[in-house]
Formats: sequence, C-alpha cells, structure tokens
Amino acid sequence: MPCREPVVWVAFRTPRIWTAIAWVSFAVGCRTGADGDPWANDESVRSGGERDDDGARDDERGDLSDDSEPSDTDEPVPDDAESGERDDESAADDESDEGDGSNGGDDVTDGDSSDDDSDSITDDAQPECEPSAEICDELDNDCDDEVDEGYICPADETILNPTPFDGGVYFVGTTAEGVAGAMALQRFWPSLHDSYVEGFGSSDRDLSLRRSDWQLFFRDTSKVYGRLDGEVPITGCSATKLTHYEFDASNTLHYQCGGTLYRGDGELVSDAGARLLGVTDDGRMAVHLSGGAFGFFDVDGELYVSDLFVSGSLSYESSRGVGDGVLAVYARSVPEPEQVVFEFDENSEWTVKRRIPTDLSPTSEVVALPDGTLFLVNAERIVGFMPDGTERVVWEETDDKVVRMHGERDLFVGPLGPDSILQ
Repeated sequence: MPCREPVVWVAFRTPRIWTAIAWVSFAVGCRTGADGDPWANDESVRSGGERDDDGARDDERGDLSDDSEPSDTDEPVPDDAESGERDDESAADDESDEGDGSNGGDDVTDGDSSDDDSDSITDDAQPECEPSAEICDELDNDCDDEVDEGYICPADETILNPTPFDGGVYFVGTTAEGVAGAMALQRFWPSLHDSYVEGFGSSDRDLSLRRSDWQLFFRDTSKVYGRLDGEVPITGCSATKLTHYEFDASNTLHYQCGGTLYRGDGELVSDAGARLLGVTDDGRMAVHLSGGAFGFFDVDGELYVSDLFVSGSLSYESSRGVGDGVLAVYARSVPEPEQVVFEFDENSEWTVKRRIPTDLSPTSEVVALPDGTLFLVNAERIVGFMPDGTERVVWEETDDKVVRMHGERDLFVGPLGPDSILQ
C-alpha cells in the first residue's frame, strides 16, 4: 500500500514543482521492506497493525482512525472486505471445533474421565459390582455374570411336553378303626378308591412301589424291606443313611447313601455328592449335581451334564422316576412363591416342565405327573394344580373318611387299583 503522508504535505506546493517534490518526499518518507510491505521494517508496528506515532493506521486492513480523512488518491478499502473473509474462516474453524472432541466442542469428555495409559482411549472407571439378591430386572444383581437366572421372572404356566398319565396317585395315612400306629395306603386320584392297603407300621419310612410288579417297599430304622421279598441287601450303606432308592424295570436297585450313589449289589456309581432324583425304566440315574446343574449317569456309569441348572433360591421338594422319565419338584419363596417342575425325559434331556405361582407350601409331600398335574399336601388336605390352570382341593380329611391323613403323609405314583399292589 503506498505512503500517504508525503502526498498530503506537497498538496500546498506550486503545480510546477509538485511532481519532483512528491517523488523525493515519497522516497525519503517511505521505507519499504523486502517483502513489499511498507510497514515491515517499522519497529513501531505491533501485532494487529497498531503504530505509536500520530496519524498511524489502526491495523493491517488499512482502517483509519475516526478523525482521519482518506486521500483522494487512495481507493477506500471496505471495512468488511477482508474481515468478512476472515470471519467466515473463523466461523468455519468454530464449527469444526464443535462435536469433534478435539477443541473444546460439545463432545469433549468432561474432566472426570482420563487416559491413564496414553493409549488415546479414555479410561472410564467401572463401578464394582455389589452383590444383592437376584431379581427380574435384566441385570446381574448377584454379580455372578448371569442375568435373571434361576427362573425368577414371572412364571409361564405353559406345560412343556405333556404326556398322558394312566396310573393312580396314593397317599399314606392311618385308619380310623386300625390299631395304634397302623398305617394304610389309599388311592385318591383320579378318584378316591374304596379299598386300601394296610398292615405296616408308623416306623416304616420312604415307601416305594416297584414298577415291574407294584410290590410295596419301605425302610424301617435299620433295613429295607419288600412286602413279599423281605429284606433287600444294601451294600456299603446303613439304612439310616439311605436317602433315596428306586428300582428300574429290570428290578435293579439304585440308591443314595449320604453323598454316594450305588446300583445293584453295591456297584459304586459316584461319590461326588450328587443328589439322586430318580431312575428310569432302563436304569439311567437322573441327578442334581453339587454345582447346581442337572445331569444323569447312564447304565455304564458315565456322567452327562445338562445346561439346565437351579440357583440357590430354589429348594428341593421331591422327585420320582415315572416310566421313561423323572420328575423333580423345587420350591421358591422369594421374590414370588412358586413350584417349579423339572423333567428328565426319554431323550435324556432336562427341561422346565411347568412353573406354578402359588402361596401354598407343602407341609409334607409333593408329586408331579407327566401330564403337568401337581399335587401337594397342605395341612389335612391335598391340593391339585390341574393342566388347565385351575387349582382345587382333591382330597380333604373328614369324619367319614376311613383313612385319615396322619403319619408320614407320603404321596407316590402307582397302579390304578390298590388290588394290583402286591402285599
């Protein structure tokens, strides 16, 4: 940009010498830098184009102070000619800063996050899991890396794989006319049968019907007896430690003694603390393992573990082999009380057969059927949960009943007629 001061000063000279003086004044008064900027070598120029001497310009854009008039020889520079261009660039820079997380935009992580390992990844501190009771909320409340496990969400009462049941269900009580301590066995389902089986005492425990011939077996304080076969050898276990026993269709005995499982004449199957839940017709032993999973031992003693498991909120109620499968019932009191029926089927698969929400708790025994029916003893009555979803009392003690519900109050599955039970 040309210097203005010498031109203004010679404007009062005569026209003849105007040109010579103007060029001399221009040469003396202007010190042009190597880059063509007339202010490049002026030490009084500061950033922003300010000068210390009077009459200096305000900035690099050529703006004049309010009390200065532009020369006729200079073309006025619009105030926003360059400023508009620069403002656009500044605006673009400002917009680019927003949202890219690099220059203080809206996406920049607040000061509570940091990158401690200099890997350009913010290290957000994860809160430690504080264990609490598992509830149905799609979260891992008990910190075991499982979500809503243990069938705690509302029950779906759909019955899986219902199969017809053509047998009878019995309870153990005592006869009103019998001698003190005499026990009786009577069928109550599908209807109450008039006759009953009696002749065993209150000290007899864990009654069971052998499936091959429906002979009645029981355990007293020291031995296991068959009503016809007499004493049954129990190798490696005293009767007081016997917790579960069943026969398969070939009459081979399978039993649990403490945490050890046996079959036949004392053949060791497992000593790992598994619970025997039932025995199938072909001799498979359905078990609940100590870690919570279900499984089974085949006829050769090989263990197979299922993906199905139960959590600590479920407690064991009862189980029994029925034909080609095994049905096991577990109960829960929190968060919602229910009865859960598990099934081990003919294909060696464990599944949840049915879940039944109920406030009723069995006071002694509970039994499940292949068609999805569940019976439980509650006080002096038997309540049935039917496959159609209804709930009703199917037997209740009254004065006109010959067999009363006292003693063990066992429930178990047998043939339709008591006359089929060999005594």
